[in-house]
Amino acid sequence: MCLFLTAVITSLALAEGEPPSVYVACVSCHGEEGEGSPVIPVPPIAGQHAGYLRGQLLAFRSGDRGDHPADTWGRQMALMTKPLTDTDIDRLALFLAEQPRWVRAEQPQLLEDNDNRACMTCHDPANTSAESTTPIIAGMPEAYLYRQLVHYRDGIRSASIDGAPNPMSALITTDMTDLMLQELARFFSGL
Repeated sequence: MCLFLTAVITSLALAEGEPPSVYVACVSCHGEEGEGSPVIPVPPIAGQHAGYLRGQLLAFRSGDRGDHPADTWGRQMALMTKPLTDTDIDRLALFLAEQPRWVRAEQPQLLEDNDNRACMTCHDPANTSAESTTPIIAGMPEAYLYRQLVHYRDGIRSASIDGAPNPMSALITTDMTDLMLQELARFFSGL
């Protein structure tokens, strides 16, 4: 019995900096170290908060995210997470959180009249808590941020997280125009 437990514990341990074996399925879109891809409209995930990553992977796996027919990329992520165990998800979140944060590409100039104070309350780039469930969005690709904002506004992205209301649903209202959302995405991508 002791030999069996030792084998199990050893198999659960990861070498320092080594990706979990299940990360191989993530590489084609998110890159070797979670840096993202300029070709595919997926977010860079290296250096993201472990708590946020874990929550999103669980939401994709449970169907709380990625279940809307118009969310093509979200539906793909939901399929990718179905076979993951809780341990796989924990390992992925920790591995990615430990990677150096992505380097943003050259961004356009920030708009002068963008009122983003409500967003900065949660998405302040100075938030370094690894357990935060709020994502780091400063420097994310503008196209990705814009798509997510539109998804929130149009009800494509889930309105709940673990059964609790998602605060984004209250902030991104249907009266926000595409231009307003584009400006907001441009602002955060330029931070």
